[in-house]
Parts: sequence; structure tokens; C-alpha cells
Amino acid sequence: MIEHLCHREQQLIPFGLRPDHAEWTALVCLHSGLFTRSQFCAYFGCRRNRALRFVRRLHNRGWAVEESLDGLPTTTRPCRISHPAPYRALEIPNPRHRRSASWSVLFRRLLSLDYVLEHPHRPWLATEAEKVAALEALGIPNPVFPRRHYHGRGAGQSRYFPLKLPLALDQRQATFLYCDPGRDTDKELLSWGAAHAKLWTALRDRDLPVHVVAVSRDRIRCRRAEKILRRWTRPGPGAEYPPLTPREKEDIRRIEQAALTNDQTYLAEYGGFAKAMDYRQMLLNRPGAIVPKGRIRVDRTRTWISSRIPEDEASREVPV
Repeated sequence: MIEHLCHREQQLIPFGLRPDHAEWTALVCLHSGLFTRSQFCAYFGCRRNRALRFVRRLHNRGWAVEESLDGLPTTTRPCRISHPAPYRALEIPNPRHRRSASWSVLFRRLLSLDYVLEHPHRPWLATEAEKVAALEALGIPNPVFPRRHYHGRGAGQSRYFPLKLPLALDQRQATFLYCDPGRDTDKELLSWGAAHAKLWTALRDRDLPVHVVAVSRDRIRCRRAEKILRRWTRPGPGAEYPPLTPREKEDIRRIEQAALTNDQTYLAEYGGFAKAMDYRQMLLNRPGAIVPKGRIRVDRTRTWISSRIPEDEASREVPV
């Protein structure tokens, strides 16, 4: 069972979907609205023929259409779940994922899904309503949330977290996902960071570490993102170094305990033994500086290269 689905996949079984296919469809509808056959095969550990049969069933049901994206081979055309029925059953408000969009938006959605599929058991908040509710429960006011105002009839409306990228949140940390849409510019990552800066400060003020993961399709974009992320974890000139917080001391204790008992499940939350020990050492060296006004500051960053978009790239995590 995938906890962040909150059993919503059960609402799709009355449509005639098998439980595993219902789970897959719920993941896709929540996080991207579209998927590739290679993602389906990797998730189920199956051959391409099974993915083809599943896509054919979606087409026959009238639930899906195929997208043609520059940069992907014709054999890797994404399948987009376009019918409103599964979104209504999953109680997803304003399901923009079911609609087509520009190639950069569709690539961002595919990369978002790819990372979630690789880490399905993290406490992901997929929808705007889930993110807002979870953050407000921490006492964070919504004026610090990233937003976009859409003009329309009357006064229009504002949407929080307009890029619809996943956020994982629990009592230990907050993980924000950024997906590179494939443009040859750093402006979007910088703009995204600036839009989240006040929220990240509010989370850190509540003793909740902020982690940022940048997902890319290739190593060139990955290295470019690394340079920016590295700035967000470095203290500014003349910064002061506050003492370790109780939560940070607890992180050190739990990492050391997990290392002694070889608790690979806990260490995997940090990316494995080596990265967990790097994080422990970072805390012991006290890198957490007070942030100068106007500076973006997070606690930990990571880059990740998709193995399936495009298919011939090697997936790996790179610590920053």
C-alpha cells in the first residue's frame, strides 16, 4: 500500500481496474496526468507488451490520448489520461493534469512522476489542497505560499503552488521537488526558488529542515542546477552560526544509531549510508548560518537524473 494515496485508488476499482492498475492510475492522475510505457514497465517490472495492453485498455475506455513530444522518440509517446471520470473519483479538484499543455510543462510532469515512482513511499502531497492544509496545520500563513493569479471573469483567482510539483512533508523534514522543463536557461529554477523563499524560511523557523531536489533529463542541466543549489546551502558573508537545534541533535543521534544497527531503511531516507554520514558531519560542522535578508536558504539539496526520460540516460542521485 502506498500511504500518500490514502486509499484513493480504491475508488477506481468499480470502473473495472485491477488493484495494481488502479494504484498506477491514481499515481499518474495525482502527479502528472501522463506517463510513458517505460515508466509503466519499470514500476511493474514487466515487459513492454503489458504496458501496450494497458494503454490499449485506456484508449478503448475513452480515458486516454497519446501526446507527441519533441525530444522523445515516436515509440516513447506519452499516454495522457484525459477523461474527467478518474479525477472525479479520486476527488482531485481542478484537474489541470488531464489537459494538454506546452512541451515544457508535459516534460516537467513526466519528470515529476518519474521521481515519485522512484520514491513512492515518501509522504507526498500531490494536490494544492493537500499542501495548503498541511502547511496551515503547522501554523504557516498562506501569504508566504508561492502563488499565481489567473485573470478571468470577475476578479479572477489565485492558485497556490502553480507548477503542481510534489512536496513531501512529515514531522522530520520538508522535501520540495523542482523539475527542469528542458529550456537552456537558469531563470525558471531561480524564479521557483525566489517564489518559495519565504515559505522555506517559515519552515526552518519552525525547526523543520528544508530539502530541495532538482530533477533533470541530462547531466549538463544537472550540473547547471548544482551550481545554483550550492549557493542556497552556503552561508552568506559574515553570517553567524547558531547552536544546533534539538531536532538537529536528534537527527545526529538517529543517524549514528542507524549506522550502528545497520538500519538501511532509515539511512535510505538520506540517500544511503554515505549521504547520511555526510549530513551528520555537516551538522557537526555547524553549516546552518543565519540567513541574510533576501537570501534563499535551505538545509540540503540533491540532483537526480531520470533514467526513463529519455530512456537511454543512466539514473543516479548526485549529492550537492
